[in-house]
Amino acid sequence: MPAETKISVVSVVVLGAFAPPTFHPSWFARNNLLASAEADAAVIEIVHTDVAIFKTEWLVVNAAQDKFSVTCTRDDSIPLLADLVIGVFQILSQSPVRAFGINREIHFQMGSVEEWHEIGHRYAPKECWKGILESPGMLAVHMQGAREDGRPGKINILIQPSDRVSHGAFVRVNDHYDLASNTLAEEGLKDIRSLWSSSLERSLNMATKLVTL
Repeated sequence: MPAETKISVVSVVVLGAFAPPTFHPSWFARNNLLASAEADAAVIEIVHTDVAIFKTEWLVVNAAQDKFSVTCTRDDSIPLLADLVIGVFQILSQSPVRAFGINREIHFQMGSVEEWHEIGHRYAPKECWKGILESPGMLAVHMQGAREDGRPGKINILIQPSDRVSHGAFVRVNDHYDLASNTLAEEGLKDIRSLWSSSLERSLNMATKLVTL
């Protein structure tokens, strides 16, 4: 039985210099990035000089002084995430940024317990641990690869047992883009829309290949 996607999350992370108190739900509403009713219903965890975190039905915003991240928690809202990020940085166009990532996280349900164990056998062979650990098991494997599109950056992949799906595998693909120092958001993030679909499709294909036995 093939592995089945049970949970899928997409996020965008931007590294730079930001003012976290800016990212209050009311700011998103005033700038037509969220509907007023949605902003009013948002659950605010904290809005402080150092960090701002709030959640809506489909979105998690987490901003620090050096990192801004938005996470989409519903598959049907994934297309809205790119529009939101573009909208934020059209307004904050003069913010300095140094990198961004388009990220996909998937929890797969493996077809059987045997297939679940096979993930660990494949990516963390046990032979090299003989005489070192008794009954070794894979906790996590991190790999990094060069980009194939000529852009500065890298592809980072994590695979590990899922903590949300019984006998499941978790894969996170970080599609990371480096930017020149002192790049302004209006220039550094202008390609997010054109990169969006291909990045997410590539990440899904990579994750699916990793759990296809």
